Amino acid sequence: IDGLRAGTLDVLVGCNLLREGIDLPEVSLVAIVSADKQGFLRSETSLVQTIGRAARHVHGTALLYTDTPALTPAMQGAIRETERRRRIQLEHNARHGIVPQGAGATRTADGAGPGLARRPANPILAMLQTDSKLQLQAAIDSLTDRERRRYATLRSWREAAAEAAGLPLFRVMHETVAVAVAKAVPADAKALRAVKGIGPKFAERYGASVLECLAAESALSARGAGGRVQERPGELELDGQSSGGESG
Repeated sequence: IDGLRAGTLDVLVGCNLLREGIDLPEVSLVAIVSADKQGFLRSETSLVQTIGRAARHVHGTALLYTDTPALTPAMQGAIRETERRRRIQLEHNARHGIVPQGAGATRTADGAGPGLARRPANPILAMLQTDSKLQLQAAIDSLTDRERRRYATLRSWREAAAEAAGLPLFRVMHETVAVAVAKAVPADAKALRAVKGIGPKFAERYGASVLECLAAESALSARGAGGRVQERPGELELDGQSSGGESG
């Protein structure tokens, strides 16, 4: 932790952030893996406390990673509590004319001087976002023409499902999952659940609809009426019509 605060380390992996008395005003990003594996370390109280480790940084960010689009009750509660606290703080700042400042002075390896504060906000977050986009684009580029048609069909289905449920697109099906499904071509519920990123809740809620969508696309292609897929900046097109939706 001293190395992280001094700037000699960029990331700590597997660090127990629930220990009492940890004060980390230099930390700009907290990433919680398997946030949906609800238990003691992923309970609402633990998530709130762990998220709070980035709360003292002006540009603090918390990322909660899950294997499914659904949020556990603990995640929902932690996000709701975090937003409640943020709202109170923002109202207090506005009422008293307070401009947020970094909490405390950062330390170098010898215990003095400005260390981590000299870095731009969330450099690791920027790296993760860039890496994720590059990986997604590479996966899309590797699709065959037939897989691209399935991918475009899935994106159209996702847009309709998200609009009907009033959810953001990624909460229905993440872009990377759509690519994986287009490649795997699951023929039944068991095969669909075997696709990486498809959890039991998704399979229960959307599985039948996704399989029906894929079957319809396959039947259309089998009749020789499959749409021609074209790539354009920022979107895929199927039969000349945009499949819609932003990247999840």
